[in-house]
Order: sequence, then C-alpha cells, then structure tokens
Amino acid sequence: MLQAIPFEFRAIEGVLETVCEMYHKQVATFDEYAHSLSDNLSDKKRLYWLKRSVLEVNTQADATLNVLNEVLENDMDMVRNCFSHARLTEVALMQNFCS
Repeated sequence: MLQAIPFEFRAIEGVLETVCEMYHKQVATFDEYAHSLSDNLSDKKRLYWLKRSVLEVNTQADATLNVLNEVLENDMDMVRNCFSHARLTEVALMQNFCS
C-alpha cells in the first residue's frame, strides 16, 4: 500500500519548484539581454554587467545545490524532520524512506 508523501517532502518539492522558476526567469532575462547585445559587442559596460550577473546566478545555484545536498545526504536527519509522521518510529520511517 502506497503511503501519502509526508508534508515536509511536499514542502521541499514546492520550495525547489519555486527556486527553479526563479533561476529560469533570471536566465531568460540574460538570454534576452544577450540578444540585445549581439548587435553591439563593443559595449563593454553592458557585457561586464551580463557576465557579472551570470556569475552571480551561478554562485547562487551552486549554493542552492550544496544546501540541498546537505539536507538530503543524511537519511536520519530527513527522518527526524518528518514531523507529520511522528506516530511512526524512526526505524519504520527509515524503512519507508529507503525503500
């Protein structure tokens, strides 16, 4: 019998969807900006702004990935953070989480 996904995991999924949408919008903005620069590649100020902005988003994406990996790497931490299924023991939760 399949159990419902715990609220905490649905919350993580919602946060990840929002973060992905944010990055997608930022990259789309850069794409539009880069196309507008294609006619005038000698505008070094605008090119510098674009490069700096892309690097900033890349840094943010790397930090997001690192945080996500830290959260997901430790199975027992994930089990302990699953408050909506507190009636189950940690062992039972671990078995459900790992299967």
